[in-house]
Amino acid sequence: MALILSTTTNPGNATWSEAAGSAIAQNVSFLLADGVISPTESTSYYTATAGTQIDITVAAPVFAGQMLTVFMSADAGQNTVLTFPLALNSAGNTVVTLNDANDSFGAIAIASGLTALRWVPLFNNGCTLS
Repeated sequence: MALILSTTTNPGNATWSEAAGSAIAQNVSFLLADGVISPTESTSYYTATAGTQIDITVAAPVFAGQMLTVFMSADAGQNTVLTFPLALNSAGNTVVTLNDANDSFGAIAIASGLTALRWVPLFNNGCTLS
């Protein structure tokens, strides 16, 4: 699977940094330090480790069909760890670890019961679930 990033000045061949500010990729954000992400719309994140592990807590989704993607663009020997509020799958996994450059993970929000929403995996490219 290839991801093609574009900007108006660099169509089809943009870097993550160039594409993040474009109208084509308005919902691309950087994860470079520990924290909490609370996306209110479908959002893509990219991460790059620089010597320490990055620990991210992912908030519950806000609407069914909301999508979340995370891509590790560079790895300086550490991991990016995403912790979700509810189990992602029937195995009960709540943690996704991006171990190496080019690892990626995508999730979509689904209804869980009458009123709750939860994230479930759409794809996993090289990540460890636990």
